[in-house]
Amino acid sequence: MISRIERGFVSPSVDTLDRLAESLRVPVSRLFAEREIRADFCHVPAGCGLVVDRSGAALDYRHELLGHLLSGHILVEPYLVTLLPSAEPFVTSQHDGVKFLYFLSGEVIYRYGSKAVSVRAGDSLLFDANVQPGIEAF
Repeated sequence: MISRIERGFVSPSVDTLDRLAESLRVPVSRLFAEREIRADFCHVPAGCGLVVDRSGAALDYRHELLGHLLSGHILVEPYLVTLLPSAEPFVTSQHDGVKFLYFLSGEVIYRYGSKAVSVRAGDSLLFDANVQPGIEAF
């Protein structure tokens, strides 16, 4: 029966699809997924991120690229951003997408549009990047 379904000789019933998916231990929707789905994977060992010069970035903000994924319509580029001792507060540029920030150390006032929050080590922020965000004060 499976061979006939694969070759297009038979259209399976919903019940047949359900039993097939159950035997394969996958959701039924998986049977209709595209075969060539891109699924990127990236491993960057500790201390081996790529230091990059970001166009429009503030001086004395060190950006280390920790990976790159482009799966489907999603682009993800995580960075480890280190503020060097001579760094000044900086409002970043707006763009499409989202930003996730996790603070490893220190304390800053972070502005997001009209909101300003005090963040410190262990805190995180997640927001739409279409509003101008950035560090307001150290």
